[in-house]
Amino acid sequence: MRWREFAGYLLTLILLGFIPLLLYAVGMSHVLWTAVAAALYALLTFGGMCLLADKGFRQDIKRRLHF
Repeated sequence: MRWREFAGYLLTLILLGFIPLLLYAVGMSHVLWTAVAAALYALLTFGGMCLLADKGFRQDIKRRLHF
């Protein structure tokens, strides 16, 4: 796959990574470190992909996120 095809998967990764924090915030989960680990992993993966990606991928992310 090319980098640009990963944009949708990365956005899904970020959303799924923050669901445990949301569950902790509303009281459905009682373990904070796992929620923080999932969110941190999602952010690090997204940051790494943006750092290592080419210009086309960055433009696609800007287009999808409306930056």
